[in-house]
Amino acid sequence: MPKLKFLVICIAIILNVLLCNKLSTMIINKKSTPNTEIEEINDTSNDPYKNRDSFYSLNDKSINRRSSEHFQIIWGNDDNSNIINSDFIEGNLANLENMRKVYIDTLEMKDTGKSIKNKSGKYKTNIYLSDTGLKKIKNKNQYTGCDDDGFAYIIVSPSLIRVDPPSWVLAQKYAHAVILHQGGALDNNWSDAMANWLRNQYLGSDKYCHNDTIYGPASSFFKSIVLNSNLAFPQEKNAYDSWPFITYISENPDNLEGLGIELIHTILENDDITNPFDAITKNTKISLQDVIGNYSKRMITMDFARQNNYLTYLKELKSDSANNDIIFTNLDLPKNSWVSIPDDKAPQQGGYNIIPINNYNENSSITVDFKGIKNKDTDDWRATIVAFNKDKSTTYSSTWNDGENTLKLSGNEVAVYLIVAATPKTFQDISKIDADKITSYPYKIKLISTEDTTAENADNSKDSNDTNISSNNNSSNNSDNSDDTINNSDSNNTNKPSATKDKIKVEMYNKINQPVYNNITPCFRITNAGKTSINLKNIKIRYYYTKDGNEKQVFECDWCSFDSNSITANFGSINKGNNADYYLDLSFNSNEVLKPNGNIYLYGRIHKNNWTNFNQSNDYSFNSSSNDYVEWKKVTAYIDGTLVWGNEP
Repeated sequence: MPKLKFLVICIAIILNVLLCNKLSTMIINKKSTPNTEIEEINDTSNDPYKNRDSFYSLNDKSINRRSSEHFQIIWGNDDNSNIINSDFIEGNLANLENMRKVYIDTLEMKDTGKSIKNKSGKYKTNIYLSDTGLKKIKNKNQYTGCDDDGFAYIIVSPSLIRVDPPSWVLAQKYAHAVILHQGGALDNNWSDAMANWLRNQYLGSDKYCHNDTIYGPASSFFKSIVLNSNLAFPQEKNAYDSWPFITYISENPDNLEGLGIELIHTILENDDITNPFDAITKNTKISLQDVIGNYSKRMITMDFARQNNYLTYLKELKSDSANNDIIFTNLDLPKNSWVSIPDDKAPQQGGYNIIPINNYNENSSITVDFKGIKNKDTDDWRATIVAFNKDKSTTYSSTWNDGENTLKLSGNEVAVYLIVAATPKTFQDISKIDADKITSYPYKIKLISTEDTTAENADNSKDSNDTNISSNNNSSNNSDNSDDTINNSDSNNTNKPSATKDKIKVEMYNKINQPVYNNITPCFRITNAGKTSINLKNIKIRYYYTKDGNEKQVFECDWCSFDSNSITANFGSINKGNNADYYLDLSFNSNEVLKPNGNIYLYGRIHKNNWTNFNQSNDYSFNSSSNDYVEWKKVTAYIDGTLVWGNEP
């Protein structure tokens, strides 16, 4: 018996040595992935959607894979970004599943797990991470393609996709994959616009979330449409942002027969339709010209389902006074005189002008006469008088293309506009035309019935400023749209601030107001509330918080209505007291001035070098209750070092 026990012990020792040697050899021979502790491939044998890979064998041990129910992320072993780890992979898989719930389940798009070439079976959609050593794929930052078996795949750099909040880039790339699987034939520009429309449906849903944090409803914006509104779309300057027209089709706010989500499916699924204009012409009984007219009339008050989101973005654009003559077509409109649109503002097909009508009285009527200038046999337009009301509702005249039309005012208006869209009788395929050769459609207008500005109407102008919708009416009350809210200062126009005369008002909210998060996200609106101009270099704003650790702090200015490059950020410590042991100072390295009633918008992020969380629940300046600008005395403002706003902790 002792000999048998000795033999068993010897065998166990030998097996243990052999096993350890084998494991050591495997570890040595396998090239490590920095910061990556992820098993090579999770068990998916029971998943209804199977793994497949048209570039690499599923048994290839030189690459890494991880799967969820409908997606597979694939990456190599040469990642030097220190981004890829288990949380990164699992987090993006979870986000992709939420995107799919919107695109496939809610919008009822065709499944990206089924081949468009009739290959049987259901398979996961592959996402390849570029810059990680995958030699068999295109090493592109972002790309969506279709493999030989008829399955869309995505290539994206890990540096472009974040987990929390979920990546907008990944949402757009997967939207392109969805478009490929619908089987249609959209041209490239319209495909980009459609992908961004799909992404915006995701951003507007409660599926725009991660773990227990819901970020939706949110929205992206269409800046290049707003700043190039007279141009035909989609073209190089505005293709990515041309999705508001698709939003109009899908929401169908005017209840036009044939529009709605079913038409979106028709656009995406028919291989004889290359753009939505074709779809409207071929599949509805309404005229494309009327659709364009009704769409364009909503583009100044952003009269769509997520109006508040769009108005916030528009407000930021308008805070830059240089954009006033870009967003608006500002015309001198004397009563009973014809005024022609300037050549450089004349709209191209589908483009539109926003013409402010500034001289009106409450409870009056506005009458406009409209005439096209060119060939009436081929050219056409749609014009609408639009009133924006104090309750953020919009009133429209009927849409017309020749002669006179009238809108009766109710007294609740804060701004009135004439919207004119170019709607030629035949729309050209602008993807086949050089941008400088696209036709423009000039016209002239005459303001017939309205009255001169009165004191009551000056109040209207002020209300327009409050809603951030109106254009420059050359009134001192309308500082938000003044073309010289911020001007270069010179020796003849320098006002030296004093503590008794100069006043600053600071409004603030936190863009992400959950207490525990890896960013502190203050958004400021800084207003000169005094009667004299203030040198920007003399202004300083201070935000107080608890540092929650000893890591280095970083401030990134995401956007400033003035000049992001002029922002100087400094951190400082204070004796721990009333919910603050640290602060951020923001100042301006500029010789320009902020005029009375002028304002600056500024928002950014404080984060730690290692991106660990802050606990903002005990931060003095943290605003947990607001989603828009409110006067906030827990941030302070200084002029020449003298406190002029807020309460220090």
